[in-house]
Parts: sequence; structure tokens; C-alpha cells
Amino acid sequence: MVNDNVHSLQAIADALGLPVEAFAAGAQGAGEREAGAQSAGELGELASLLQLWLSIRDPQARRRVLNAMRGEAERPGSGG
Repeated sequence: MVNDNVHSLQAIADALGLPVEAFAAGAQGAGEREAGAQSAGELGELASLLQLWLSIRDPQARRRVLNAMRGEAERPGSGG
């Protein structure tokens, strides 16, 4: 079970282009953040998104969510 969790966390970190250590609380001090590194609040929001995603079982619903996210990411001023 622990091995599965480690592999899952590594896969998520790889997909996001982050080191696994980025998910550890207090892994980096305030002055030590690298460019593009996520804040604790952003990682918490990301975790919420992943939990919500996993709760959606309907493939059509998942497509709607992805389309909504893509639309938001493409909006001017979104940083996407």
C-alpha cells in the first residue's frame, strides 16, 4: 500500500513537473522557492482538484470539467 502511494505521488509530481518534495509540508522556506514552485495554498487547491476529479465517475462529466478548465486557462489574464 505504501509503495503504491509512493508511486502514485511520484507519477503526479512527474506530470506536474515538480519534485516529490514539493508535496511535503514545509519542504521549502519562504525565501527558497524556485521559479514556478507552488505555494502550500496552491498545492492544497491542487489536491482538492484531484480529489474532486477522482469523485467524478462519468466520462462525459470529466470531459465537461476538462473543457471548463481549458476555457479558464485560455482566458486573457489567466496566466495560461
